[in-house]
Amino acid sequence: YKHYDKHLQLDLPHSYEWIRGTNRSPFQKSITWESSDLTNSGFDWLRVVQFDTVSNAASWHTELNTNAYITKFKAFMDLPYYNLNKSAAIKAYYNNNVFELNTSRVKEIQLLISPVMVNLKNPVVVRINGKKVFNRKVMADKIFLLNNFTSSFDRKALWVTSINLKTN
Repeated sequence: YKHYDKHLQLDLPHSYEWIRGTNRSPFQKSITWESSDLTNSGFDWLRVVQFDTVSNAASWHTELNTNAYITKFKAFMDLPYYNLNKSAAIKAYYNNNVFELNTSRVKEIQLLISPVMVNLKNPVVVRINGKKVFNRKVMADKIFLLNNFTSSFDRKALWVTSINLKTN
């Protein structure tokens, strides 16, 4: 229960080897995301632009709790993981140019688009919480691609455009 664990001296060199052996795919078909902080507002092709913390959570959204040891009480207790703010959550999936998103306490999202994910010759359809909110073709935007790449230098995830949508 100290701030610095001695095992780090042994484990840190092995962590570099583990990271080199890990393969990342930014184009995963399915994403489940939850946070109470817009600092880490997304994952791969999904970004949360704005929360809606005044609304109730969706029926499927159960906020994460942690079982933590509280020395003052000498017992394990369930504590809210997001103890300062209410969390927002998204379950998202795409296939054949169709994106399906279920949101909870999310006001606005951004979908990053790559030709690896969608066929740019066909319309992209987006459904949020069961409602079709977008149905049209998207075009590659060279300036968007360059700006995004120069901010992340991510050579695996080359996003050519994005779609910003309100969730309600």
